[in-house]
Amino acid sequence: MLGVTEVWRGDERVDLGTRKRRALVAALALSAGRPVSVDGLVDLLWGDDPPEAVTGALQVYVSGLRRALEPERAPRAPSAVLVTVAPGYALRLPADALDAARFDHTVTAVHRRLGRADPVWSAPALAANDLAEAVADLDEALALWRGVPYVDLEDAPAAVAERTRLEELRTVAL
Repeated sequence: MLGVTEVWRGDERVDLGTRKRRALVAALALSAGRPVSVDGLVDLLWGDDPPEAVTGALQVYVSGLRRALEPERAPRAPSAVLVTVAPGYALRLPADALDAARFDHTVTAVHRRLGRADPVWSAPALAANDLAEAVADLDEALALWRGVPYVDLEDAPAAVAERTRLEELRTVAL
């Protein structure tokens, strides 16, 4: 999510197809595993200009993504990754599967570790090797960035808000 939406299965990049399908993955990833309503997805993907048969279009995108994400899944078998959950859909991924989540977790954890040290009022609480480890962790987190976060969602308000939050966190990491 920290750039153009990409999905990897092991060492193999998954072909998501069109920009709209990438945007659908980004919209679902933005919710961090929570269900996103059909109306919410329509809003994120089309804004104020949805096509006439928007529900059918969304179902076509979901179906195509399910085939791409789980190519071994038998026809009509329930998806384990892009699941139907009232009132819409959700992505079910391991917690560390999203680069944005890994980035957030790492920077927050390092910030907490460093925040325990108050060099103005007391001796530093961290040794040089602890600081070197913090720098290495932050460098690894910063290396996850490949461009604008959630870029496939363009200027959708929820994407802009998350993009701003992540960019502020990036400033903290830098």
